[in-house]
Amino acid sequence: MWYNLLVYHSETKNFAQTVPSGFLVWETCMRILYIGDRRLISNLDESSTEVYSGYKAYKLLLEIICGLHSKLFAETEVFFQFKENFQNKLLPKTLIGESFQKLRDNLIEDAKKVRANHLLGLKVNSYGAITEKLLNQADEIILIGTGQLATRVLRSIRGKDRKILVIGRNKEVLERLKRLYSIEIQELQDRIPSSSNIVICAPIPIEPRLNFDLKETTVIDLRENPFHEKFDNAKSYHSFQKILSQIEENESKHKFLRYKLDFVLSKIVHERESVCVNHINCWEDIPCSVL
Repeated sequence: MWYNLLVYHSETKNFAQTVPSGFLVWETCMRILYIGDRRLISNLDESSTEVYSGYKAYKLLLEIICGLHSKLFAETEVFFQFKENFQNKLLPKTLIGESFQKLRDNLIEDAKKVRANHLLGLKVNSYGAITEKLLNQADEIILIGTGQLATRVLRSIRGKDRKILVIGRNKEVLERLKRLYSIEIQELQDRIPSSSNIVICAPIPIEPRLNFDLKETTVIDLRENPFHEKFDNAKSYHSFQKILSQIEENESKHKFLRYKLDFVLSKIVHERESVCVNHINCWEDIPCSVL
């Protein structure tokens, strides 16, 4: 079904491969992928470790969507990022666009099956859940950022009795978040108001904007790059690296699960591949001339 699927993959932002014509770009905080049909490439060098084709490409995408390649094992944010990036309105209005829809639907169906049968037992598998745990029933929070991570965290920490102020640079997104979640909003300025709890999701320097004593403030920093900011005077500071180190303590528990999931995903992909024996209804049906 997906013999002609082709994925270029890199975990660095300095991806040497240019985007082939007709390919979709999916970029996360950890990786960048170009996804398309191999028949659009005249000279394909499959010796590169960055190139996956056919059902190996499908398995890679499924692994990523299930959070198996994430620093936070089995995290859910990447699944929602995939759904948002592959909405119908963002796909081309062509035959290959319809195939992207089928690819998305197949991957979502398989990812839900994996999560329902094998990952529901993991208590903390999203940055929002970790943040909620660290906030420890706090009733006043400042959330800095308006991107996908900030939105996911907001959904996890919002509560009827909580006062949440979201600060960001995108006024349009701020207004949308206010309508959706009944929160207070503020455009990012040189100074950030004082709070007993600050959650940082925006990839920008923050410490120079905090012109108040942090001795009563808990700072939860979800930036991969903290710009060498350490918040030494804070009541408590939870850096992204510190959060990851705590997660790594559970890695031994996940080793067997990773091995098991590799078998599970291989079986799912094999079943997808077997479908085409009796019913080919994907990119193979599209003449190359109309791609």
